[in-house]
Formats: sequence, C-alpha cells, structure tokens
Amino acid sequence: NGSGVPVVACTGFVSRTDEARYSGVDFVGFLIKPFEVSQLLQAVRKYLSHQDIKHQSVTPRRILLVDDDPMRQKALRLMLERAGHAVRCAESGPDAIEMVRAERPDMVLTDVLMPHMDGFTLCRELRIDPLIDNLPVVLISGNYLTQEDERLALRCGATAYLTRDDSFEQLLTLIERAITHPAPAPLASPGEMQGEHV
Repeated sequence: NGSGVPVVACTGFVSRTDEARYSGVDFVGFLIKPFEVSQLLQAVRKYLSHQDIKHQSVTPRRILLVDDDPMRQKALRLMLERAGHAVRCAESGPDAIEMVRAERPDMVLTDVLMPHMDGFTLCRELRIDPLIDNLPVVLISGNYLTQEDERLALRCGATAYLTRDDSFEQLLTLIERAITHPAPAPLASPGEMQGEHV
C-alpha cells in the first residue's frame, strides 16, 4: 500500500503551466528535466521532512559510500546521514581503497557498475589485503539483479548484496547486520571472478 508515500515527479515533457496545474496532486517535489543536483537534494530534504525518520534502533556507523554517479551518491549520503550515520564518499574503487586504508571506516557501501574498477573487483581487492580484509562490504546495484550476480558478489567476499529496488529500511537493516557479523573470505580466485562478470 503506497498511500501516504511522498512522490517526487521528474519529467522532461511537462510545461511550466502543467506544473502549476499538477501542483494539486500530492507530489512532494516536481522536477523538470534537466535539473541540477541541488534541486534534487532540495526535493529529497523536503521528502525527509515529511517522514518520521527516527530510526531508534540504528547505531551510528562510519560508512564509506562508493558511487561514480554524483547525484545518486549525494541523495543516498543525505539519507544515511539523516538516519544518524557518518558518511564519507569516494567516486571510484581505487580512491575507496586509499580511503579505507587511511580512515578505517566501519563498512563500505559500494555501487557495482563503475568504470575502471567495479564493485565486485573493489570487494575482492579489499578482501585480499590482510590489513583490511575483515571490513564489511555491501554491494548495491540497479543493473546486476540476477541470482547469479548475487552469488558472484558473495564469491567475491561481499558481506551482503542489495538491489536498488529494495527499501531504505532494508538497507539500514543490512548495514547493521553486516557490521555485527564476521566478513566472509572470497570464494572466487581473481581469474574466476574476471571470467564470471566480464
């Protein structure tokens, strides 16, 4: 039941006149494409202000968020910070590895589909470094959605695997579960992993 769930409308086919006419609908925000990241964040803040987002069971964690999409990264960072977590961001796998070694976050939350080093490879690289091999890593993706993809994530040593269709509450639950459970060792060798997800 989606009643009462705020909706942000994003479209490139509605004129400003139509925007005014549609303003009577229960949209939290109405964005006309193309729009700036700041406009999206403003709409997200408005959405959050309409929600009772007091996650009483959430323990504040230091999370490294890895995503090459700046709009998606900022939106998720805002939501995680609103839930009580401290969030640092990296835009690539190599940058994430450097930040993990320097800052030792409580966990890594990474997108899968990224240039240069994808989330599977990032997870594998973290697992084979003995100084950081016990760090929880959660993979999140909107492109790799099959059971085979989930199995590959686990073979790379991911603590958990989440799709972007899952809810934010599910993500918060997974974060806590990932941090409180031992990180798994990777089951796939680098050669096997490369062959499986090329």
